Amino acid sequence: MGKGLEWTEQEIEDLREMYPDHDTEDVAIVLGRTHRAVILKASALGIKKSAEFMMREKRRLVKVSKSTRLAKGHVPWNAATVGVCGQHPNTRKTQFKKGHLPKNTLQDGAITIREDGRGVPQKTIRVRLGKWAYLSRYNYERFIGPIPKGHVIRFRDGDPMNCEPENLVCISNKLNMLLNSKHGYTLEQAKVLEACVLIKDFINDKHCDNGKENING
Repeated sequence: MGKGLEWTEQEIEDLREMYPDHDTEDVAIVLGRTHRAVILKASALGIKKSAEFMMREKRRLVKVSKSTRLAKGHVPWNAATVGVCGQHPNTRKTQFKKGHLPKNTLQDGAITIREDGRGVPQKTIRVRLGKWAYLSRYNYERFIGPIPKGHVIRFRDGDPMNCEPENLVCISNKLNMLLNSKHGYTLEQAKVLEACVLIKDFINDKHCDNGKENING
């Protein structure tokens, strides 16, 4: 969808459906619009985030804040250290040499559990030093095939800890958004709705093309 194009009725309907309960960036990806364009259109239509979404975001931000906040009365580990910025001879003796890695550094193939942007625990795998990937995406690309742009990986049994290849399915962002909607669509229902949206978009595009031909003719 090109920047500056008029919003279709279907896009506005999708915006009303998705915007209140989903991250704006996700909505922008599904609609093929910029983050700013989605915010401006939602504001113009009077569409706001739901109370449930705002509460989830508040809990997420509080959780992140608590995890990085220093405890009351915290004393820095180097409060009584002599020297500045580790330049004192006594501190330089114990400094890591260039290229040194701590003994507990994880190796390639190591798997850990981290929370994604929604606060959902996900398995991640170390691909190489400084490079980590979601195990679900890693396994899908390794055992099944490449993940097309605009697609995500879902778990057939709903368990994000089960990253076995047979439990992974690759779907479009729009289909994923329908599955995550408040209506609780099944995969089959969501596929039908996605097909309907694609057909409507195709018809709208053909109608616009015919209109241009008539004008040029």
